[in-house]
Amino acid sequence: MTPFIRDGDIITIERLKGNAPATGSIVAFARLDSDMLVIHRVVSKKGKLIFIKGDNGEECVDEIIPAENILGYVSQIERDGKLTKLGIGMEGLTIAWLSRMRLLIPARKMVANFRRRSLRKGGSS
Repeated sequence: MTPFIRDGDIITIERLKGNAPATGSIVAFARLDSDMLVIHRVVSKKGKLIFIKGDNGEECVDEIIPAENILGYVSQIERDGKLTKLGIGMEGLTIAWLSRMRLLIPARKMVANFRRRSLRKGGSS
């Protein structure tokens, strides 16, 4: 789930309050084929089916899981002793849309390139 959840981050998972998770939410579920806990973003929903995807890779494919397999949603991320809401607030909808349209990775690369160019310009003046 990099860059929104990184190795070493501490996440808080809360139970869903009766409803299916909202599009853009980051959820935890147990993968049935391996009993592994997985954290991914809800990119869309259709009835009781939840379409999820990790934020981290171009090779990540959408997975479809039943809503009842969702254990909870990520309500808090702690990084270096500080709380961060990046990726779990309202921007989650935008991230989900970009991911669903297969634009998240290109958008991340474009932002990274822009930041590198800005840093070089700022460092040379």
